[in-house]
Amino acid sequence: MAGQIKKMINTIIEQRSKGSPIIAGTIKVKLILKGINPETFSYQSKDNPMIIKKLEKIAKDFGVKLDRGLNS
Repeated sequence: MAGQIKKMINTIIEQRSKGSPIIAGTIKVKLILKGINPETFSYQSKDNPMIIKKLEKIAKDFGVKLDRGLNS
């Protein structure tokens, strides 16, 4: 299933930023520092289980709940 990583990234950014573009930019920088560049993923990107695990840990660290549908 392609695009799962992009959906996870968008969920993390949307939930943490709560609509603020400044905070969204900060979250993107934090993701980059943790080894995930949001700009390199699209809805056509193949899903890499290692990246998905990394994003699940990042979401947990950020206090973000990922939709269970993303993990199926």
